[in-house]
Amino acid sequence: MQIKIQPDLPFKGKSVRADASRKSSKSSPPATDGSSSFLSVLEEVLPSKEPANHSLQELWSILPQTEKEFLEHRTEEKLAAYKDLVVAIARQTLERNLRVAKIKRQRPGHDEKELTVVRILDQKLARMLELIRSPENSAFALLREMEEIRGLLYAGQA
Repeated sequence: MQIKIQPDLPFKGKSVRADASRKSSKSSPPATDGSSSFLSVLEEVLPSKEPANHSLQELWSILPQTEKEFLEHRTEEKLAAYKDLVVAIARQTLERNLRVAKIKRQRPGHDEKELTVVRILDQKLARMLELIRSPENSAFALLREMEEIRGLLYAGQA
């Protein structure tokens, strides 16, 4: 099985850093609050005026505070809250933003091949989801490490 990813719309917006602040070729004053720049990018990607965006925008808007709390207080409860939030964001984003189709192709003289095509409906939303998994995201890196350690501990008990 082969997988081909086709974005519907090319990403024409300004680049976004791992902390969700915008990069620009023009010099602009630095943002004083990282969460306010994140929220402005979020509003651009998921306009709150559209009713279909409310649930996903609400999840994204609480992400910075949840990450901050998790990094400051590394407790089991904060880990679970952050993990649940990341899973909910990923699930809703993938359900809303990806379409999968299977197509069959046959070239003359060759066997028929079945391809799985994944269409990305909104490049900006896909990029935001990638930022959660970014190596620069210390909260997600910590979550990954803690889950790996937990898995090793449980495997050692078995």
